[in-house]
Amino acid sequence: MSLINSEVIQQYNDDGAAVIRGCISDHWLGVLNEAIEHDIRDPGPFVHAYQSESGRGRFHGNLRLWETEMRFQDFCFNSPLPEMAAEILASEKINLLYDQLFVKEPETSNRTRWHNDQPYWAMRGWQVLTFWIALDPVDKRNGALEFI
Repeated sequence: MSLINSEVIQQYNDDGAAVIRGCISDHWLGVLNEAIEHDIRDPGPFVHAYQSESGRGRFHGNLRLWETEMRFQDFCFNSPLPEMAAEILASEKINLLYDQLFVKEPETSNRTRWHNDQPYWAMRGWQVLTFWIALDPVDKRNGALEFI
């Protein structure tokens, strides 16, 4: 059963974003958690990390992990997300541009800066989307994603 319905597609088309809860199984969440723990211990080539200003918590980021970490590759190509992207975009083909990892530990005081994803993408057009996956509970207080 698809989690993508006409309401999700309409919300995405109208607002540029849609919330789809419960779309990733425990199996795939486990794969992601293992891959993330591995990347924190042994980072890939594009790592960017810093300690928080308060000295508590840290930020770890990396990208293009699917190229070097087979668990990320497995998730990117075999989880439900590619099919969901095709449904949302009404496309027969989906291409992976890149993946990006952000890990913000508890008590990290630094806010993630506002940014626009589009200028980072070496492409033109609007038939593109990003999946934001929270592996821990998030709310406004601890860092939920915001759109403006």
